[in-house]
Amino acid sequence: MIKSVEEILARMTRQCSLREYCQWDIRQKLRKLDLPEDKAEEVISILIRDGYLSDERYTRAYMSDKSTLSGWGKEKIFFHLRGKYISYEVLERIWEEFEQDSRRLDKMRSVIANKWNSLSKEEPQKRVEKTLRFAIGRGFCYNQSMAVIKDLKTGNM
Repeated sequence: MIKSVEEILARMTRQCSLREYCQWDIRQKLRKLDLPEDKAEEVISILIRDGYLSDERYTRAYMSDKSTLSGWGKEKIFFHLRGKYISYEVLERIWEEFEQDSRRLDKMRSVIANKWNSLSKEEPQKRVEKTLRFAIGRGFCYNQSMAVIKDLKTGNM
């Protein structure tokens, strides 16, 4: 059993050095350890000061992973990060940096094209509807999704 704030700080430092966490994640961990709120804030402040904890760094890593590996779009990524109390300003600023990467758009096209191709036996209108519903469910914006679907319909992809 962990007894002191120093031991808890050492444990959180170790965990933060292994992977990225946001402040919300660490607060949840500290709550489970029954650490008083003032002590939890002290631990979080030290982790931020020493560079072990950064919501911005966490947001960059999360956006990269979910976009590239999971094929998620902006809306779904923002929804999940807002659930971890990442500020909208941080999300927008980092998304602007992230959006410049052409691989993100290529991944979106690839994810939508895979769904489109899996529905080859569907009627044309149903195929469009199902593909669009899938794309929006993945968090891609309507206009970009429709542009990709239009290209797929005309064979331009």
